[in-house]
Amino acid sequence: MSKGRGEARPESYGGAPQRSEPSLSIRIEYVGVIAMACLALGLIIGSTYFGGGRAGSRATVEELIAEGNAAFDAHNRQAAIEAYEKALEMDPHNPDVLTDTGTMYLELGNTQKAIEYFQRAANESPEHANSRYNLAIAFMSAKRYGEAAMAFREYLRISPNDDRAKVAKAHLDIIEKKHRKP
Repeated sequence: MSKGRGEARPESYGGAPQRSEPSLSIRIEYVGVIAMACLALGLIIGSTYFGGGRAGSRATVEELIAEGNAAFDAHNRQAAIEAYEKALEMDPHNPDVLTDTGTMYLELGNTQKAIEYFQRAANESPEHANSRYNLAIAFMSAKRYGEAAMAFREYLRISPNDDRAKVAKAHLDIIEKKHRKP
């Protein structure tokens, strides 16, 4: 008599023969254990990657910056701001991300918020030319010409030969001519 599935077979410990269950049925009882093990492993990996270990956090900051940059390039301002602000929660001192966030706020018309981000970037990195230039533009947008002139001067001190230096000088000349206090 062949011993196929469902046929009786003697147990190795000696008891009465029992019906053999399909191998899949025998393993079903382990599904709960396997599922719990997978869940635990997923939680461990997730907590390490999304906020636990230092290396995982660094990768997350870089990914958020890349996500923000892609949204920035696509002119999806709100998505860029959200990604950059999440990155800034983990690395609040990054002048490039602060400046890019300010640029997105400026493009959305929130000049005051843009100024705050540009000032934070300039405070974090006093020689960060891009934040100074953008700060001057934001001050001009807010009609705060005295502060715009100071920011342009600081930008020109830091980066006198940059591609935007001629534009900065032209803006500064206009501000000084039109908005000079008698």
